[in-house]
Amino acid sequence: MMPPVQAFKYTDLALMQAGIEALLQKLGYAETMRFLSQMGSGQSDYMRWREQVFAGMTVDEILEQAKEHL
Repeated sequence: MMPPVQAFKYTDLALMQAGIEALLQKLGYAETMRFLSQMGSGQSDYMRWREQVFAGMTVDEILEQAKEHL
């Protein structure tokens, strides 16, 4: 039996705003713009990036790495 699906914590707009704010705080304006330009505007670019960055990792391993940055 699968666990129930949880609602997202943020709306899409709030998520985008929080993400950009986090990038700005960590990277500054110029590096944030550079990062965003590298991500591209299409979902396929993100999917390709995600596959490269998280290749061979389990969800638990990704979660553990994310917790290190909180």
